[in-house]
Amino acid sequence: MEARRQQKRALFWTCADSSRLAEIAAFLRRALSNLAGYRDRAEERYLIELAAVEACTNVIRYAYRNGPPGRIGLSVRPRGNGLEILVLDRGAPFDPTEIPRPDLANPGEGGYGVFLMREIMSEVRYERRGGRWNCLYLIRKEPAQEAGGSATVAKANSRGRLPRGTAGADTEKSREGSE
Repeated sequence: MEARRQQKRALFWTCADSSRLAEIAAFLRRALSNLAGYRDRAEERYLIELAAVEACTNVIRYAYRNGPPGRIGLSVRPRGNGLEILVLDRGAPFDPTEIPRPDLANPGEGGYGVFLMREIMSEVRYERRGGRWNCLYLIRKEPAQEAGGSATVAKANSRGRLPRGTAGADTEKSREGSE
């Protein structure tokens, strides 16, 4: 029987202030680099870090806007066939999953952070716990294995589309009107 070392959750707490974004990004880079399935996948790690930093930026900008900055917590852990990042705060309730998709045909300024999170991650889920905790789950499933056994970085998002710029994305049917 193969002995498997159980990977643990990486935790990080800091002040929800924009001056801490570099620390948050550094934590995410370390945590993702330490996950066995992501060590040799720099592009995948970068995309996941981008989605998580966007989530943290939203907390910093909006969760504590009516008072002093509170705290923000991050948890990174392996999850079955991928990973889970949990972003925690005790600020104003905000469910990013209720934000509509931006009109990409008529781009405006800002409002693309939640869109990026949804495009990069396999699942984005929000819960309000105990009447005071905002819990944002960013879940990334392993890319499908190709016939040769190597993982591909291109993966379908939760809506079944490939991210733009990846192999196969240009050949997919446009589903702009169906969302």
